[in-house]
Amino acid sequence: MVTVSMKNKPLRQQLFIFFLAFNLLLLSLLWIFQTSFLGSTYEMIREKEVRKAIQLVGQHINSPDLPSLIQELEQSKNILVRSSKDFEIPYLLEDFFHVDLLPRTLKEDHQYTLKDGSHITLTFYAILSPVDATVSTLRFQLTLVSILMFILSTLAAIYLSKYIAQPISQLNQEAKNLARGQYKDHFKGQGYLEIKELSSTLNTTARDLSRLNQTRQELLANVSHDLRTPLALIYSQAELMHDFPEEITPDQTEVILREVRRLSNLVSDLLTQSNLESGKMQMTFTTYSLTESVEKILHQLQSLLKNKEFSFHFSYDENCLIQADESKINQVIYNLLVNAVDHSPNSTTIRILQEVKKDKVTLSISDQGPGIDAKDLPYIWDRYYQVDRDLSASLSSSGLGLAIVKNIVQAHQGQVTVSSTSKKGSTFTVELPLKQ
Repeated sequence: MVTVSMKNKPLRQQLFIFFLAFNLLLLSLLWIFQTSFLGSTYEMIREKEVRKAIQLVGQHINSPDLPSLIQELEQSKNILVRSSKDFEIPYLLEDFFHVDLLPRTLKEDHQYTLKDGSHITLTFYAILSPVDATVSTLRFQLTLVSILMFILSTLAAIYLSKYIAQPISQLNQEAKNLARGQYKDHFKGQGYLEIKELSSTLNTTARDLSRLNQTRQELLANVSHDLRTPLALIYSQAELMHDFPEEITPDQTEVILREVRRLSNLVSDLLTQSNLESGKMQMTFTTYSLTESVEKILHQLQSLLKNKEFSFHFSYDENCLIQADESKINQVIYNLLVNAVDHSPNSTTIRILQEVKKDKVTLSISDQGPGIDAKDLPYIWDRYYQVDRDLSASLSSSGLGLAIVKNIVQAHQGQVTVSSTSKKGSTFTVELPLKQ
C-alpha cells in the first residue's frame, strides 16, 4: 500500500486537513465533557448550591425575611429547607421536585444560634443527580450544535486554507517563472505582511537577476570582441609569415608579441575578477612601504612608455608604511596608472599625490584626459564599462581594470573614489588604512 506523506501534499490541502482536524478535536472534547462528565459536574454544582444556601440562611437566621428566603430556595434552587425535628423525607419526591424517577439526593443538618441564645437545627435536602429529561435535552441540543459546527468548521477550513495558501501558491508559480529566466515578471503578493515583504524581496531579486543577466551578456560580447581582434591580428601576421617566410620582419613579430601580451592580460584580469567576486582570492598581508612601491611601478611604466612622451610627477610628505597584500595593491596602482595613460593625450604629465591623514593614507592619481561625464560616473566600476573604447595608447585596457581596483581596495577595508571635470581630466583616489 502506497502512503502519501503530508509533506508532499499541496499547502492548501494541508491547511484544510489541519483546520478540519482541529475543529473535530474541539467537538470531540465538547462531547466528552458534556456526556461523560455531565453527571459529576452537575453534582458538584448542586453541592456548592447547598453550601451556599446553608451560608445564606445563616446570614438571615434572625431576619423576618427568613421564610421568604427559604421559599425562594425551594422554588429557584429546588433546595428543601425544614426544621430537623419536623423533617420527613417526602414519600413521593415527584410531588415536590416534579420528577418521574427517584434521583440521588443530599441531606445535611446544620445548627444555628438565634439572637435569644437558643439553638435551631435545619435540614437541607436537594437532588444531586440530573434527571433523564435534562440529559436527553442536552444531548439533543449538543447533537444539533455539533452538526452545525461541523458544517461551519468545514466551510471555515476551506476558506482559510484558500485565503492563506492562494497568495503563496501564486508566488510559487511566479518564482518558477523567475527560475526559467523570465526576469520581467512582477510579483504581486497580496494578503498578510510576510507575503507582501516576500513579494518585494522577489521583485528586487528579479531586477538584480535581470541586470546580472544583461551584464553577463555584455561581458560575453565584450570578451568575444576583445579576443577576436588580437586573434585576427595574430592569424593575419602568422599567415603572412607562413606564406612568405623569407620576408619576416621585426614589425610582424612585434605585432604577434603585443597581441599575445594583450590576450594574456585579458585572461589574467578575467581570472582575477572571478576570484575576487567569488571570495577565492587569497590575500597575504605584509608590512611594506607604499611610497617605495609606487616609485618602482612608475619606473617600470616609464620604461614601457619610452616611445611616448608621458611623464609622471610623484609627490609625498613622508615614507608611508601600510599592512596589505603588496602584489594586489600594486595591481590597483598599476591599473589606475594605465587607465590614466590610456585616457591622456601624449606630452602630458600624470600626477600622483600621497597624503597621510590620521590613521589613513590616500593616493590620488590625476590625468589630463577628456574627463568623465556625470552620467557615466556611477557605472565606471562595472565590468567592461568603458566610456571610450577607442583607446589610442599602447597599453590597451581589458575593461576589467577599475572593477578589479574596487574589489581589491574593498577587500583591504579601504575605498576608492573618482572626481572628474569634462575636458579637464579625472582624479582617482584610493584610501587605505595605515599600519597599526
